[in-house]
Amino acid sequence: SMKISHKIVAINEFGITIEGPSLIARGALLKIKSKIMSQILKSPNQVLRLFVTDTWMETERSLYRAFLEFNPDNHELLGAVRRWLVANSDS
Repeated sequence: SMKISHKIVAINEFGITIEGPSLIARGALLKIKSKIMSQILKSPNQVLRLFVTDTWMETERSLYRAFLEFNPDNHELLGAVRRWLVANSDS
């Protein structure tokens, strides 16, 4: 397995957007370990397995972004993400 360090730049109820120096192939299955996801799931060292469903380049910054989709059948995860989004919304 390969370790890459991309950063999470956005979270919505469908998944997360990550950004970094390398292009990740669409369809790739990634193991994600991040402080923010551990916070959302209230579980330290939580590792999520997510599929890359979209990739694109941020041309002005020469960085790549990828969208990783949450498993729609993981109701525990989706509920935790929704609660976190509501608690951290700007409105």
